[in-house]
Amino acid sequence: MKLNNLDSNIRYAVQLFTGFVVSGAILLFVFSDIEFSILINKYSDPFLDHFFNAITQLGLGALLAVLAVVLLFIRYYYAILCAGILLVSGIVTFVFKKILFADAMRPLFFLYDKQLRFPIGMEEHFKHSFPSGHTMTIFAIAFILFWIYKNSRVATINFTLAVLVGISRIYLFQHFLIDIYFGAILGIAESIFVVWLFENKFRLHQIKILRKSILSNKRIPQWNFNKGKMAPQ
Repeated sequence: MKLNNLDSNIRYAVQLFTGFVVSGAILLFVFSDIEFSILINKYSDPFLDHFFNAITQLGLGALLAVLAVVLLFIRYYYAILCAGILLVSGIVTFVFKKILFADAMRPLFFLYDKQLRFPIGMEEHFKHSFPSGHTMTIFAIAFILFWIYKNSRVATINFTLAVLVGISRIYLFQHFLIDIYFGAILGIAESIFVVWLFENKFRLHQIKILRKSILSNKRIPQWNFNKGKMAPQ
């Protein structure tokens, strides 16, 4: 399907992520992993330490589980979709970190003895660098929320938060640029795979009971981002 034939909101999201992929590829070409980590470190200060320590928590895998529970109050299918992404993400993370790239070392392994400013509250991890699990998680969350609402504003907010989480992993010396770059791509790819599997093979979205929610009898409202008001489910 051509990009011009897609819904405008989906087309916008595709363009947004394509811009990220192209920009990331350029940065990977211009800088080595260590050079980019040192460059980011030059702008570190106590305020950014606290900011990135807080925002990096959005990439915790447990957040996908929490989101799945929350989505039970909106639609069962959305919760199942989120749970599927959580399962696939866990498998992908294990295969990459523990098997394929078990020897990939984190920035601290190479930079610990350098004259750098290390952020307040930084955790000391040295192994299992590739890919960034936090980045995979937050980009998967960004995708599933966009898929539910299919709105450009949702895409912009989610994408911005996802990029900030990725930057936080570099800032806090937990990952290299290449780790978050491929973490983002994997997070989106595994989410698209789950949506395709559930909607084209299992057709779960067509099952009537899965269109309901825990509070479906109470007609729980959902936010309509296009109209800026609450709308019934």
